[in-house]
This record gives sequence, C-alpha cells and structure tokens, in this order.
Amino acid sequence: MSRVLTAFLLLLSFAVAARAQTVDLVELGRREFESGKTEFNLGNYEKALNHFETAYRLSNRPALLYNLGVTQRRLFDRSRKIENLMNAIDRFRGYLASTAGTDQALATQRGRVVDSLREAEALWAMERGEQARGEEMLRVAEEFIGRLRLADAKAQLERFEAEPHLERAQAVQALLVRGRMEAVHGDAVKAKAAYLRALTLDRGAHPASTVEPPAKAAFVAASAEAGSTPVVAVRHSPPSLLKVGQVAELSFELPSDLTRVVAGVEISYRAGQGAYARLGRAPIAVGGVTKVALPREFCTSLPPGARIEYFVDVVDDKSAILDHLGTAALPFSVDVGARKKPLYKQWQLWTGLGVGLVVVAAGVGVGAALGQPPPSTSVPVRLTLLSW
Repeated sequence: MSRVLTAFLLLLSFAVAARAQTVDLVELGRREFESGKTEFNLGNYEKALNHFETAYRLSNRPALLYNLGVTQRRLFDRSRKIENLMNAIDRFRGYLASTAGTDQALATQRGRVVDSLREAEALWAMERGEQARGEEMLRVAEEFIGRLRLADAKAQLERFEAEPHLERAQAVQALLVRGRMEAVHGDAVKAKAAYLRALTLDRGAHPASTVEPPAKAAFVAASAEAGSTPVVAVRHSPPSLLKVGQVAELSFELPSDLTRVVAGVEISYRAGQGAYARLGRAPIAVGGVTKVALPREFCTSLPPGARIEYFVDVVDDKSAILDHLGTAALPFSVDVGARKKPLYKQWQLWTGLGVGLVVVAAGVGVGAALGQPPPSTSVPVRLTLLSW
C-alpha cells in the first residue's frame, strides 16, 4: 500500500511541477507581449516584432499571429520591402487557419483579419507587378496564378506580351503561362488553344511539372492534336539580279501553320550603307507562296549597279519575332543590273589590244633577225715556232 501511495505522490508532484512550468511560460509570454505592445506604440516595429515572436513561441496564442502580421505590415509601410508584406500575408493566413471552426465569439475579429489579408494581398500584387521587369513578369504571373489572383496574372501576362521585340522562345513561355492561367480559370478550350500554339512554335515546349491537374490535362490534349505536324517555319530565297527600274518582289513560303500563329513579315531594307527603312507587316498565306513587293518609288529610283540589302522578321499578332531571316549585320542582298560599259571601259578591248601588240612585237623581232648577214664561220689559226 505504501508503494502505491508513494507512486501517486510522485505523479502528483510531477503534474504540479509541469503545471507550474506551463504557468511560468504563459506568464513569460504575456510579459513579452506587453513589451512588444509598448515598442509597437513607440513605433519601434523591429523590436516589437522580436517581442511578439518570442511571446508566440512561449504561449502559442493565435492572436499573436495577427499582431505579427500588423507589425510586418507597418514595417512594409516604412521600408517598402516586399518581403515584409509577404510575411504579413502569411501571418494573417496563419491566424485564420488557427481559428478555423471556433465559436462565434471570434467572428468579428476573424472578419477584421480577412479584410487585412485582402488589403495586404492587393497591395502585394500591385507592388510585385510594378517592380517586375523582362521575363520576371512571367514569373510574377505564375505567382499570381498560384495564389488564384487570375485577374492580376492576366494583367501581368498582357504587360509582358506588349514588350517590344520579344523573341520566339519568350512567346512560347508566355503561351505556356496563358495555358495554365486559362486552365485554372476553368476554360479548358482556351487552355488547350494556348498550349497548341506553344507546340506549333516549339515541339519541345512543356509546362512545369507542378502545374495544376486541369493544366496538365489541357496540355496532353494539345499534344495529341499537334501530332507530328511540323513546327512553323517560313522559307525565303533572295531574288536574282534585278533590271534597272524593276520592282523587287520577295517570295515567302509557309508550308504549315496549324494555329495561324504567324501574322506576317516585317521587312527592313536599304540601298548602300545608310539606315534601314521598315516596311509594315505584310500577311503571308499558309500552304503557298506569297510575294511582297518593296516600295515602287524606292526601287525605280535606284541607279544601275546599286545594291539592295534587306532582312526580314516573321512576327505573330502581338509583334513577337518568331523568326529572323537575315539580320541587320548580315542582310540578304540583290544587285540592280548595270548599263553596258563604254568601249574604252571593257576588258575585252584591252585584252585584244594587248594580244595584238604581243603578236606585232614578235613579228618585228623575227624580221629583224632574218635581215642580218650570216655569222662568220672562220676558224682562228694558231701560230707556233719550229724547234732546231
């Protein structure tokens, strides 16, 4: 009996000690909270943040998550560092997750936190979008999609697509983001169309492995429809020698374009070493040959012997450059035919004259040789003395 009593007393002492320790931790947490509140009211937000974080670790009280969010929000107002704003959003979400399913007593407080969360998320989206540049805009659009801020994602995507001189690879990436956005929005048809356009430009294109199941399904459907259709490629061969006054016509062939992604060609041209002029977008047909003429006034004003240099950009409906046919540094060229040269400038004349002179000179030399007397054939006599 004594052993049972002893064990009971030991358990009771442990429970009392544990409770005392818990009471001590809660008390320490309360003190940290009071210190944080004081620093917050003084505007010392960094110090307040440290006190609130310590108080939360000691007490695990959900209300402190909201205080941490508000403090991070104030830090953002002062520093304009977007990480402070993101931390505030995470803290507000943490509070709502911790108090989910609680009684109606917290309904009003939860409503205030929801309002704070929405305001912080809207501000984050605006700041994040405005700060993005170049291809970072696509990454920001992806972030917005992940947070289900589809309107912000669309605005960011359109902002990227409006950037001048986008290249083919960038257009493909934008289409992949658009496909994911449409799939998350619930429009499987538009999602498939975007993915199909991406595959038309690059058969190796594919979305990230982490995209949502609807986006994966839309991409699989687009891949099946694309099948073995070749990627978009515009063919061009420069014209041969032009006659004087002839208008230059450039021929383009587009064998296949499943999604009509090619909107046309834009031609830059010049004569000589001056600046390039730009011919506006000219549409080209699929499955045939399209001829695009350079301006008549330009062509007919060129003198004989002039040289036309040009390069071509194949563009989509948003002016992204899908292909480069030639470049400003390495353009195509075509010569304008020259008039017949005067007789004195023709090499055949001077060649003939040269040959004639050589023949005449040879004849004179032979005649002179024949008119000379024959050479002497006498043999010199050697004179010697006789001996005794």
